[in-house]
Amino acid sequence: MPIPPAAVRAACGQVDAVIRSDPRYAHTSAFRVEVDGEVAYAARYGGPALADVFSVTKTVLATVAGVAARLGRLPPLDDPVDAYVWDACGVDLAATPSAGVTWRQLLTMTRGAEVEGPYEIDEVTALPSGWVRRVAEAPRREEPGRTFRYDNGAAHLLSAALTGALGEGVDAVAERELFRPLGIEGADWLRDPDGIACGAGFLRLGAEHLAALGRLWLDGGRLRPDSCRSGPDSGPLRPDGGRSGPDNGPLRPDGGRSAPDRGRSGPDNDPLTPDGGRSAPD
Repeated sequence: MPIPPAAVRAACGQVDAVIRSDPRYAHTSAFRVEVDGEVAYAARYGGPALADVFSVTKTVLATVAGVAARLGRLPPLDDPVDAYVWDACGVDLAATPSAGVTWRQLLTMTRGAEVEGPYEIDEVTALPSGWVRRVAEAPRREEPGRTFRYDNGAAHLLSAALTGALGEGVDAVAERELFRPLGIEGADWLRDPDGIACGAGFLRLGAEHLAALGRLWLDGGRLRPDSCRSGPDSGPLRPDGGRSGPDNGPLRPDGGRSAPDRGRSGPDNDPLTPDGGRSAPD
């Protein structure tokens, strides 16, 4: 039996009250609930309208792989990615332990490589350049294709391979083939110092953008009309960073467009330069 909308909103109001009052949730920037594609509750707290979605970036990256398949640009999943990585950034996988790694192994995080020490994502993103090369140089721990191991590096290697297969950055393809059709405006996907869109994280989206993507995934990739809806906001952000009262105006990604200082130079898609204090994807 469907839950009455009033009951959903009442329950969301209780969650909202906890978020606003409990210091453990002080870093929460938004709370949004949709039921059957309709906005049931939406609240904005502190922070920018667009925020780093961390490892959700990997799911968006996999969706871009699906776009590549639709465009006829994704090779067979059991083919090696070596030639495509070379085309993207000039890294020769044949000279590394990653030689012969396949699309399927990157997508399923079963490449069998070391993911700790100098190959852990914080260490990789601290490099002034050569992120793809460092990931590719990770020693092999077991036979590829057999064991799942959470692997941020595999996602970045996948981004490089997709760049080679598509002939342009995955961020550009996502903007044209995914975000724009969903009504997502202002998405900001950072690139590494060598121009490869970061595969493991550093994609910045708003809550309504995530909802639009969530609907796409729930609908099996079928696009709905008016996919990126806005809804009532029970607590918009004031210019001073505090919370104001209820507001029925739309949620829009038109505030806080600039990212917190992560050492990024130039326009939105310019390379990310290494500095301290960055939070790595989970």
